[in-house]
Order: sequence, then C-alpha cells, then structure tokens
Amino acid sequence: MKVTEKEFQESMKLIEKYNRLISKHEDIIKTYYKNLVNTNSSVPVPPTFDSIHIRDLNLNVYTFNILKDKTNIRTLGDLCRTKPFELSKVRGLGTDRLHKLNYLIEDDYKFRWFQSHGLGRG
Repeated sequence: MKVTEKEFQESMKLIEKYNRLISKHEDIIKTYYKNLVNTNSSVPVPPTFDSIHIRDLNLNVYTFNILKDKTNIRTLGDLCRTKPFELSKVRGLGTDRLHKLNYLIEDDYKFRWFQSHGLGRG
C-alpha cells in the first residue's frame, strides 16, 4: 500500500484528535465514578483510621484497584464512613466483596462497618 505525505499527515491529525477525545472521556468517566460514592457520612470512626491508606489494608488486587480507580476512597476512615449500599453501586463491588470488606474491617480493625450504618453483620 502506498501512502502519500498528505494522507499520512491527515492520519496523524486524526490520531491526535482521537487521543485527546479518549483522554477527555476517560477523565469524565473517572470523575463520574469518584463522585458516585459519597464518603461524607456522619458515622464516627477512630481518628487513626484516616491515616491508614487503603493500600495498607489486606485487600486483594482487584478490590484495591476498584476502590482506587472508581471511588474517592483513599483511607480506612473514608471506607468506614461510606455506606455499603453506595459502594454496591460501583461496578465490580458486589455483595460478596462488600461482605469480605466488612469481615476484614471487623477482624483486623475491630470496627463494625455494616452495623455502624444500621445493617446486620451479613
């Protein structure tokens, strides 16, 4: 296939435009997901929870990446203030994962996440 300089330049411009659009829409999607989960709950949590980053929790990689990429949750405090129901809206965080998170928080940090939001232990 023979390509002229003009065709090449047009293709390069289209690729640049495509990359800008992809970047713009990835930012829109990330912002949407991060704003989907509200961590401004009135649930009191121990102050030390705000210094424990989610990467320091004993999470599997999949759950960690979902929390990191699709929510604005960065600390254990953020997680504990977030209603489990709101997290269930995030794709990939189904009931099983939420229950595992609840058990992890309860077992490792002695905090009853579900109960603090008026739910049973699960």
